[in-house]
Order: sequence, then structure tokens, then C-alpha cells
Amino acid sequence: MFNMYDHYRFTQDKSFLRDTAFPLMKGSAEFALDYLVTNKDGYLVTSPSTSPEATYVLSDGTKVAVSQGSTIDMTLVRELFENVLEAGSILDADSPADVDFLNRVRTALSKLLPYQIGNSGEIKEWNNDYANSQPKHRHASHLIGVGFLDQFTKRVTPDLFNAAKISLTMRKQGGYHPDSA
Repeated sequence: MFNMYDHYRFTQDKSFLRDTAFPLMKGSAEFALDYLVTNKDGYLVTSPSTSPEATYVLSDGTKVAVSQGSTIDMTLVRELFENVLEAGSILDADSPADVDFLNRVRTALSKLLPYQIGNSGEIKEWNNDYANSQPKHRHASHLIGVGFLDQFTKRVTPDLFNAAKISLTMRKQGGYHPDSA
């Protein structure tokens, strides 16, 4: 979906946005709205959720891949919702159905699980401070918000930007271990 909206951003082709991109973005957002659930803390999260290629370790040593609200999922949903709201504004989407839909997206966006900084100062990959079963793993999908989507930047969200740096350093050095925190 993001490249569809990026196409509009670069071309400013409102016909493309109205006829092609927005309907697809809207369908994706409707799916996300249906997929989100309220967690125990009252935030909307994806569930079940995983972080690509990654597993974490429970306190008993069990390796697990599934959780709620992995950071990559929440980043993608957040970006989608922000793009849909922006596109709806550009298109002056004011039919009753569009107004209702955009209000649902706006409400859900405000309730999404926020980015979280872990005990070691890193961007959490999962909903808790779990130890990564492969702390030097090459993937860092939980950092898509800084690398590709500009969800956090040095100027606007310096705490999250610095936490992303810590996450990368931890990957290089071997990661977070709850016993060392």
C-alpha cells in the first residue's frame, strides 16, 4: 500500500489517488480495523503477531514466535492509518460512508499500542522485554519505522531515534538478556 500512496506523493495525480490508490488503501485499512483487538492495557494491537524470522525466549527457556502487537505490525498499521487519513483529506472524502470510515480510522489510530523502549533502551521488538533467541540475527524489521517509513526521526522523536540506534548496536553486540538488565 505504501508504494501506491508514494506514487501519488511523487506524481500528485489525484485521479490515481481517487480511483486506484485510495480504494486499495481503504480496503487494507478496513482489514486492519477488523484484525485489531484490545489488549489488557486498553491498546489496539494485532493478534496474533510475529516479528519476521525472529523468536524470543520465555523465562523457562521456551522459544516462541507469536505474541501480540509486534512492533513491525504496529508500525505498518500506524503508517497505513496515517496515509489513509491524509489521502482522505486530500480527496475531500465527505460521503457519509467515507466520513464514518475515516472517523473509525482516526479513533483506532489514537488507540494503537505506542512504540515502546525496552529495559536496555532499545526499541522493543515484541510487546514485552523478551530475550531474542538469536540476538545477532540480521533482521531488524522492528526498525522499519526509522529506516523506511520515517515514523520516528532524530529531529521529531529523538528518544525513539536513539532507541533505534541502541537496537542496532545490540544486534551487532549480541542483544538483550533479561538477566543482565
